[in-house]
Amino acid sequence: MDQPIDTEGQQNFVGFDDNYKMGIDFSFPIFLRKERAKIAQTKIKIQDNNFEQDFAIRTIINAINGQYNAAVTTANILGQQQEMVNNYQLILQAERLNLANGESDLFKLNIQMDKLIESQSKLIKLQSSYQNDVATLYWAAGIANLGIE
Repeated sequence: MDQPIDTEGQQNFVGFDDNYKMGIDFSFPIFLRKERAKIAQTKIKIQDNNFEQDFAIRTIINAINGQYNAAVTTANILGQQQEMVNNYQLILQAERLNLANGESDLFKLNIQMDKLIESQSKLIKLQSSYQNDVATLYWAAGIANLGIE
């Protein structure tokens, strides 16, 4: 093959008859299926982990809110039951006064005393239930120590 410039400085015609390459050879695959699939898979895994994390957070928040509502409801019922106990005590005192005045009998007094005892029993059960709800609320919120040593 001839050189593009000879020893005398004359320019010669260079032909590409022998399939010579000139310049830069660069190749890039047209399809990047594997790499794109890996990226898509990674994005899906990240999104799945984010969804699982959001679900776990929402589950914890719902458990805390539910237990809080249960404790508030039990506290309201507890207050109403305490009022009932106080009212039954007033009724029992009034029945004793009526018995002392001769306007009542022991049967009526026993009925009022049974109602008082029954309402006091319900009050104790509600107090226990309320304390259980509060302890469960602390547990749901992740507070292990309730200050009891």
